[in-house]
Amino acid sequence: MQTSVTTSRPPAPTPQPTAWHEGAAGTVSHSAAVRIERYSSIDEVPLAIWEPFASRSAVGLEAGHLRAVEVSRINDLRPYYLIGYAAGEPVGIASCFAIDLDLSPLVTDDPPEVVAAVKAWNRGFMELRVVEVGHVASLGTAVEARPRFQAAFLRALAAEVDEIGRLEGADLGVVRDVGAARYEDFRVLEEDGYRPTMGFPIARLELAWTSFGGYLAALKHKKRADVLRKRAALDAPGIAVEVIEDYGPHAERLAELWGQVARRHGEYEHERLTPAYFAAMARHLRGRSHVVAITLRGTIVAFGLALIGDDEYFGSAEGMDYGVRDAYELYSNLFFETIRVACELGKQTVNLGITTYDFKAALGAELHPCVYFVKAFGRPELSAAWADLFRTKLVVTDSLFSMEGTVVDLPAIVRLVERHGARLMLDESHAIGVMGPTGRGVAEHYGLLDRIDLVMGTLSKSLASIGGFVAGDRKIIDTLRHTARSHIFSASLPPASVAAALEALELVDQEPERRRRLLANARFLAHGLRELGYRVGHHGGGIVPLFCGSELLAIAAFHRLLQDGVFVNPVTYPAVPRGQELLRLSVMATHDEAMLRRALEVFARARTPAWPAAA
Repeated sequence: MQTSVTTSRPPAPTPQPTAWHEGAAGTVSHSAAVRIERYSSIDEVPLAIWEPFASRSAVGLEAGHLRAVEVSRINDLRPYYLIGYAAGEPVGIASCFAIDLDLSPLVTDDPPEVVAAVKAWNRGFMELRVVEVGHVASLGTAVEARPRFQAAFLRALAAEVDEIGRLEGADLGVVRDVGAARYEDFRVLEEDGYRPTMGFPIARLELAWTSFGGYLAALKHKKRADVLRKRAALDAPGIAVEVIEDYGPHAERLAELWGQVARRHGEYEHERLTPAYFAAMARHLRGRSHVVAITLRGTIVAFGLALIGDDEYFGSAEGMDYGVRDAYELYSNLFFETIRVACELGKQTVNLGITTYDFKAALGAELHPCVYFVKAFGRPELSAAWADLFRTKLVVTDSLFSMEGTVVDLPAIVRLVERHGARLMLDESHAIGVMGPTGRGVAEHYGLLDRIDLVMGTLSKSLASIGGFVAGDRKIIDTLRHTARSHIFSASLPPASVAAALEALELVDQEPERRRRLLANARFLAHGLRELGYRVGHHGGGIVPLFCGSELLAIAAFHRLLQDGVFVNPVTYPAVPRGQELLRLSVMATHDEAMLRRALEVFARARTPAWPAAA
């Protein structure tokens, strides 16, 4: 990417009078029905107004947290605190800051020495000054407003961020960590030139236990055994775990261990946590933060800094000694200890942060999507490009879902993807050879094949072979060939399997009557089962789900039907939610009407009052 941005650090901004008035503590500006008062230090902020807006559920906007970040001066950031008023009444607050960022790791995989050479030739390469409405070393939306004033407050906020960007000589404005549930509310920012993009999702684990033992009991046997095996490392001689409330005296060691993780990560670095940061957090968030530490013969070798909200327990920063990391399973045990402490404190949620999503999902966490809004100051035509740089968006969906046979509303998905500049990957595994005028799947069924970026599928369903495929533009496929781990480390398909799949494709192409017969058979069977009083879902494909509503009934019915010569697939939790257990019926083009009528006779004999009635 041939982009060069050179910035210089401006002097501290001098507040300028606006159309409203200039008070002793902050500059006042306005937009629509809301005016904004701006403060450059948390000590100037009227906390009697600020604190009622700052939720206690999580620590994020609490004055103690903001003060700790401010006084630590990490990354030499410059904070701003904004309060909105309408008709003299406070209606919302927001926290933002100006910070210098080096985005070169986001756009190049070249080694540091190459990037350094480019920076020597092109001073300021990918170094930007950014105004972020968000948190440093924390996560979550940094905007709170009364619902009826939210749109007006956000419009005023956008204008105020523009002004801060001008004073700071900033290149970009970013509103971070807007949860998916609040996305529609924040879309008013687009009126001011902000472009939305998918940000890093936040991993959260909902806690239904008051002890780590309860959490363990909820895990499946294999996963529980793996956790216990790793936790056994904490029983080694010299190893101990402790919760340190006053962790300020350990600030130097915490910063050192955090640095080891940051250097190993080796990618885009948003902040650099210093001893001053840990000391300030310990001083200003006493009772609302602590450190969970793993020690080896009295020396901290791993730690997690936790922010303790009324409901949320947030692992804000981690560090560890890589010299002993693997010997004591420090990475895994740090998360286990985080969950243990959060359970014992009675918290509702553990916020596990971003990155390493596979591991966190294995712990039971769910990923909560977040949206960023990005604006290029002075160059609004570049806002979309900068938004894409922050996060490439890929939407992945099944076309025909395998359990209930539902068909995705693909036109709506395509409209959504194109509106947000994302790419779309469609899994046609259960639709290839079945749906569409020529059997090319749901995309063809809707006439949208040319608007799908990637189509994937399997050869093991209608094509009666093994293996799978991904189809798309040559550039994308070439990239996958060289970067997709599942492809790089897979073996070639056996020639016989390839030949079988090719022959099946020939049949799909040359004998469309087979596809028509298959779909007709599915409609016939679904109609017959409904006539018998069964609750059946059928959405036009070859899958006919018959709902049981009970795992025991589904398993028993499978055996009962098999005894009479009818084979079905019982589907139970976790393949479907509890209470939605079903029998999955799959018809074939080679079934004739006599076979289907015989099957219906078996279903008629098997029906009892215990079955859920047809809707």
